[in-house]
Amino acid sequence: LAETGDNTPVTITYHDSCHLRRELGVYKEQRELLTKTNGINLVEMVDSDVCCGFGGTYSIKLPEVAAPILARKIEHIKDTGASLVAVDCPGCLMQIRGGMDAHDLPIEVKHTAVILAEKRGLI
Repeated sequence: LAETGDNTPVTITYHDSCHLRRELGVYKEQRELLTKTNGINLVEMVDSDVCCGFGGTYSIKLPEVAAPILARKIEHIKDTGASLVAVDCPGCLMQIRGGMDAHDLPIEVKHTAVILAEKRGLI
């Protein structure tokens, strides 16, 4: 695809969803797409493959367990200096975005496909 979209530099970190990485073994492809896109600086976070605490109904049924998991994930995200988090799981997206909103943090959370589409001028 042509690079006709937004080439504004942005620092991104990537959160691996549990099912995509562990069950399907997919983790390199997203990073490759992101790093090959103009304007994106991908910074790996510590424990990028550790759960965000969503886990289907886990965060609803066991919020006292899920909350510290999310808090650790948010700290790791903040440590990267990224202004944007790429995720591929709708549950992770809701969980991490909710955590950012709850802590009033200016870090965006978007699906990788949306980021790529924006950068390529498709949306």
